[in-house]
Amino acid sequence: MMAIRHISYLLAIALVTVLSACNSGGSTNVAEGGIGGTGITTSGQITAFGSIWVNGIEFETDSASIFVEGTEEFGDDQDHLDECMVVTVVGTVNADGVSGTADVVRFADEMEGTVDANNVAASNTLTVMSQTVTVTASTCFEDDSGASIASLADIPVNAVVEVSGFSDGQGNIVATRVEVKAGAWTGEELELKGVVDNLNTGAETFEIGALIIDYSSADLSELGATPLTNGLYVEVESESAIVGGVMDADEVELEDEDGEWGHDGDDGEEYELEGVINTIINSEQIEVNGQLVDISDSPEYENGDLSDLSAGVLVTVEGEFDAFGALVASEIEFH
Repeated sequence: MMAIRHISYLLAIALVTVLSACNSGGSTNVAEGGIGGTGITTSGQITAFGSIWVNGIEFETDSASIFVEGTEEFGDDQDHLDECMVVTVVGTVNADGVSGTADVVRFADEMEGTVDANNVAASNTLTVMSQTVTVTASTCFEDDSGASIASLADIPVNAVVEVSGFSDGQGNIVATRVEVKAGAWTGEELELKGVVDNLNTGAETFEIGALIIDYSSADLSELGATPLTNGLYVEVESESAIVGGVMDADEVELEDEDGEWGHDGDDGEEYELEGVINTIINSEQIEVNGQLVDISDSPEYENGDLSDLSAGVLVTVEGEFDAFGALVASEIEFH
């Protein structure tokens, strides 16, 4: 999908260049910015409460609307949020750059599903619905199952877990938080987000990572007019057991409203993004959590430098969106 988006980005630049040449007497208005006292969108894990802390900024949430999994609104009630959840905050940041006010806080997990294998002790990984979940020393763990599971390494096969973290959309997730919802699956709804791959319209199947999705009996109405295609970012839901690496989907719906992975930012919009580098596209572009990041404007590097950029590295990117939908990085911090 990123190859398609990268080509579209280059075509957009070329088109604007041509139009600019044809209208040299005109002018281009760029949104004035800086995060001090202005609107911002920031995506990252919650590191502390009181208000909530995300990407080093303390956001007041007294008047915020809090959404969990897109459709549930809880007013300003923080009880539905926990440390290490990856959230997106829309609000304003004060001139000090470290405090602000949240208008909207959104949380959506990467998956809720059954554990196939637990290799935490040997390789710091869980296999959940055929996806590889990597845990680290900073991954938060909570047992909400009543099964007295003491640690990540003790999660049994067939337990139901909710995973928040940073995904590459193709079957690999670096977990910031793992919560055990049930000690064993008993029919709970299973959910997975990811990028459609190996679509077979004849067999009515596609893949997310190593999991085969059979959508022959699924409700596709939430796709609207958008056709199911490779590269589409979706969520699949099922209440059936996964057998032989195949999920019989009950519903397939678009994620991020339009099925495009990554934040759909406006020209000049300030954005901070914590996430894992998915790929190095070329010397001027990288992908972080599905977001195209332009690094050609000599961003400031913290705790590292340009040579440290590689797939799998956790970073926080600060910058503004350009007219073509790329996040132009002004600062990149390594974690």
